[in-house]
Amino acid sequence: MRRGRWIVDCGDAKIDPASVEHTTEAIAKMTCTVRARGGIPLSLGGDHYNSYPACLGYSRALAEKEPEARFGYIQMDGHLDFSDELGAWGALNHATNGRRISELPNVVQANMVWIGITGWVDGGDLELIENMGGRVFSSGDVHRLGAETVARQAVSHAMRGVDRLYLSIDIDAMDAGFLPGTGSIVHSGITPSQYCRMLDIIGVAPIDGLDIAEVAPSLDPSGRTERIAAHMLFRVLRNRMFVSSPAQSV
Repeated sequence: MRRGRWIVDCGDAKIDPASVEHTTEAIAKMTCTVRARGGIPLSLGGDHYNSYPACLGYSRALAEKEPEARFGYIQMDGHLDFSDELGAWGALNHATNGRRISELPNVVQANMVWIGITGWVDGGDLELIENMGGRVFSSGDVHRLGAETVARQAVSHAMRGVDRLYLSIDIDAMDAGFLPGTGSIVHSGITPSQYCRMLDIIGVAPIDGLDIAEVAPSLDPSGRTERIAAHMLFRVLRNRMFVSSPAQSV
């Protein structure tokens, strides 16, 4: 027999257009509550900045329940998002979420991995990631090494000495020719098939929190961006949604 695990929609966090700090705390409070009650928080957001407060709440709940626990981190993205500040937007925006997550007390910086980086990057940001022991796979690496190899190496790196993983999925790692409904499109990015094959491998890792970001339906009247994003989530979640008895195949 198959048995399912509950997926519960907890509704929307309160967004305050006038205060990024209030919005940050609202999102963090929601994911902290979910994790504190034994759930795996999944944040569905637009701007990739949302992954910082989502991971912040996860981090707080983990620190409260298991003060010695540490976690690895994988970000699938066309961009590093590792700036310390970005112009007038300051330290809290979609170009800084990776840096802010690296500052959480229970993430292992050396276990942070980026997959799908495409095009221009800030050399200083890349140097910081490499100096802290993190690893970056470009979209070219995915094309050259193969999706499965990159995913296995990413999980191996992120899970060194820890038993839990936080996954942040930015859909803009995918080539814009396949997926136009996002705000920061990339060219020569990874294909839908490559993305899904990587998620199949990463999805069986001990993911303890995750988010998906940068889906902008208004930019894609065809609706295919939303459908691809939903399918990507299914590839990650299906091993938790459907569990077979030993006598059955999956």
